[in-house]
Formats: sequence, C-alpha cells, structure tokens
Amino acid sequence: MSAIAPESPTRVFVVEDEALIAMELRDRLTDLGYVVMGTASRGEQALEAIPACAPDVVLMDVRLAGTLTGIETAARLRPHLDVPIIFLSAYSDAELLREAGEVLPFGYLVKPFEERELHATIQMALYKHRMERELRESHARLEEKVRERTAELARSRENLAVTLDSIGEAVVATNAAGNIMLMNPAAEDLTEWAQHEALGAPVVQVVRLVSEQTGDTVPIPLRIVLATGQRQFLPNNTVLLTRIGGERKVSGSTAPIRDAGRIVGVILVLRDETDARRGYEQQRDNREFVRKLSARATLFESLAELAPVGIVRTDIGGRCTYANPKYCEMTGFTHDQLIGSDWLAPAIHEADRLQVLGDWERARELGEPFQCDCRLVRGDEQIVFVLAQAVPVRDRSGTPSGYISTLTDVSVFHRGETDLQPW
Repeated sequence: MSAIAPESPTRVFVVEDEALIAMELRDRLTDLGYVVMGTASRGEQALEAIPACAPDVVLMDVRLAGTLTGIETAARLRPHLDVPIIFLSAYSDAELLREAGEVLPFGYLVKPFEERELHATIQMALYKHRMERELRESHARLEEKVRERTAELARSRENLAVTLDSIGEAVVATNAAGNIMLMNPAAEDLTEWAQHEALGAPVVQVVRLVSEQTGDTVPIPLRIVLATGQRQFLPNNTVLLTRIGGERKVSGSTAPIRDAGRIVGVILVLRDETDARRGYEQQRDNREFVRKLSARATLFESLAELAPVGIVRTDIGGRCTYANPKYCEMTGFTHDQLIGSDWLAPAIHEADRLQVLGDWERARELGEPFQCDCRLVRGDEQIVFVLAQAVPVRDRSGTPSGYISTLTDVSVFHRGETDLQPW
C-alpha cells in the first residue's frame, strides 16, 4: 500500500493497553508518514510521557488498564498541554460518547478502522486544532485591541472632561430625544442646576430661554439640527432664566453630535454675555452723555463768549480749562496764559491772597460752592474789585468733577476808595 505522506512529519503519541493493537497502529502511522513519538498502556504512564514528548496529536483508547480510563487521562492532560486528542474505542454506545464528549476530543474512531479513515481523522483533528488555536490567538489579539481602545477612550473621555471643565462656555449635551446627557461646571453655574439633578431631564426644562425684548420663549433649535445636521445660532438679545429666578443675557449655538456619521444628539454651547452687554450699554450711555456734554459745552462757550462777566471752567483741582474774553480782560492775562493755572491765583491782590485762597481751598475739598469779594491786579497795575463765585459741576454719580466760576466787576461801587488794605 502506498503511503499518503503529509507535507511535514506529524508527531503522534499512542495510548493503547492492547500491545498488538498498539504495534499495528505504530506500523500504520509510519506507513502514512507520521512519526510515532512513543506509546503507553496506562493513563499514569501517558500523563508523564506525553508532556515530555510534546506530540502534535494523541491517539487515546477510552478504556485502559490501570486506575485511569482514557477519558480521565485526557481530562487531566488537557489543562497542562494544548494537544488534540483522538479517542479510540471498540464501542459506540451513547453513554460512552457522552462521557468522551465532555473532554472535547478532536476526533473519535471506532475499532476496527481503515487506514484512510485513520489518516483523515488525524488530519481533521490537526486542522480543527489549528483553527481553534488561531481563533484563540485572534480572540486574544481582539481582546488586547479592545483593552487598548478602551484605555484610549478612557483617556479621551478624561481629556474631554478636563477640557469641558476648564472652558468658560457652558456646554450641555443631549440625546436625540432632547434629554440632557452631560453638563460641564460652567453650565451648572450658568443655569444653577447641578448635573446630577439635570441628567435625563428635558433640556428645555433646564435651559429656559426667552427674548429680552418681548419675554417670549426662545426655542432651542433641536429639531432643525437633528433634521439638517447644520449648526444653528440663538437669536440676539436672548436671556437665560436660571433655576432660582435669575436672568443672564446669553449668546450661543447648537450643533449635532455624530456617532459613525449618524446624528445621535445635540450639543448646546452658551456664553454669558451679561457683563459684556452691560459694559456695551454703559459705553453707549457714556457716548451719549459725552455727546450731550459736548453739545452743552459748545453752547456754554458760545454764551460765555458774549457774557458781560468773567466766566471760568476749572477741573476738580481748580486749574483753569476755559476762560472767556471778559475774564481775560479783567485779569489782564491771555487765554493761553490762564489755561492750567489756578483760576484766582495769577491776578489776586497780595493783600487778599491768603484769606481768599484759604477759603477757596476749603470749599474745593468739601465740594461746596464758593463766594468772596476780592481785588484783582491787572498787568497795567489797575485794580479791579470783583465778586467771585464758584459752583461745583458734578458727574452722573454726583461726585464733583470741576467748577464753573464767575467774576463780576463791582469796581463802580468802590471808585472813591484808595486804601489798598483788606476790606
């Protein structure tokens, strides 16, 4: 009979308690091109010899002489050695097959069997064993990839959580039904809802938006985002009503959350614009105030140019910022010479200086009106008797920011006087 040799020698170990059958098996296997590594007639012998030989396949009679049966020997061998086992038996009753099946053999031959059947069973056992090994290795590689991917996802989730916790914008994520799945700390602060209380709640219950002008509800465009997959922005002048009744002016947008290309939810990003809008409104009011103030200053200067009395505008320190022509005439100084100087100091009579400037300093420190009678000495040495008055100019908060002062020439009432002593 011609041998059917495998591509590479396969090592076989035979466990058979009948010597003639064991010898016949050895001869048949050799003819088929297999290498018989050894034989054993008892289970105890097989447990010692098989691990040492490390065969590719084991032929095991189910009934052996000695304490252990072939089925028990296979059961003890399997945890310690990954080798396919083929059971041999002269019996094929259901109970025996059931007991043999519990140890997961790779084949079962009923004596007597043909050489071709023996070869086919061995090759099938080797193939099944190789496939199982590759499947286990593939499963192990898959499990390793799953562990690596799980670790990556955990790191990504941790990084995402750190990022969400650190950004200033409020972030609220929902599922496709519009129920909250996540809130970052900024969103908790803005809405005054704790995340564990808001999870699972409808987003419209937690994020309540209204129009600043009308008070009407501003809808969150969840359906539009889910339907179109496009980012949507909240309208201008949107106000968020917080959980405890506060109002925060916000801007924001909604965008889709995708999983493998499928939209599974919506992410809502809100920015607190309360302080920014307040600052903008303050700037707008300030610009309007400056405009009105400038208009008033223009009108003031236009009138002051024609006034028959001296008019001076000073800063809070009493330094001149404007002087009309009459004041320049009364003091004998030009407008440019007066700007930046104390409004009284340049021309006040030396005999009146100490008293007048002391009273003026006290009034300025207290932010109170000031009035005095004094004498001015012009550049041509002419003395002018004046009634000086100053009233504080207050800003929008009521704080004095400067003074408007007038000097009225009352020399006509003192024309007969020649004494330069203080009055």
